[in-house]
Amino acid sequence: MKPPRPKPIYAGTPPRVVGTVEGGVFTKPVHGSRHMLLSPLAWSMDVVTFQEALNAGADFVLIQDKDTGIEYRASTETIVKKGFRLDRGHGPQVALGLAHWEATPPKPVQRKLW
Repeated sequence: MKPPRPKPIYAGTPPRVVGTVEGGVFTKPVHGSRHMLLSPLAWSMDVVTFQEALNAGADFVLIQDKDTGIEYRASTETIVKKGFRLDRGHGPQVALGLAHWEATPPKPVQRKLW
């Protein structure tokens, strides 16, 4: 039996894939230089996107910052309890302060010698 395929999660008009849910984790790759909230420092996502991820079985959210290689992980429960709503012109979003995310440093890259 094949393992289940990642479920794509969509946002925007027209809808585009913004991440996937697999094994209870909603993974969302972003460019931190453009997508991290600066005041307050936080990660956010569309309310509809977050709800779709919950409906697909996500227990955790994993934000992958393509600029730095750092991965940020938080439980959906923490986002629901400690997150806050906002709308800064891109539709309703839910955000969670940076202090509530567990950050994993980027993986080292082995360079070729020859």
